[in-house]
This record gives sequence, C-alpha cells and structure tokens, in this order.
Amino acid sequence: MTIDRDENRIYLIIPETKTLAIVNSVSKKIVSRIDLGANPYWVSIMGEK
Repeated sequence: MTIDRDENRIYLIIPETKTLAIVNSVSKKIVSRIDLGANPYWVSIMGEK
C-alpha cells in the first residue's frame, strides 16, 4: 500500500486477484484496477510518499 497525497489516491496490491487497485481516499471509490501478471509482490509509484 502507498499513498499519493497530490492526487488523494491509495494504491493497493491485491495478491488474490493479482491486481493493483487505485482508490480515491476522499470518496473511497475504486478509480482503476491494473492487472499485474504473475506473483506481484512490490510496486513502486513515482512521487509516492
């Protein structure tokens, strides 16, 4: 999990579905889901805090 405070978004890896979920921290709604392929364990986001 990491937080992008500039965009008010939370980035979450979901190992069960092998996806990255991007959630708006204000509305708590999923903005996007990205398929990560096999065995995701680490994601780096530019500008993360």
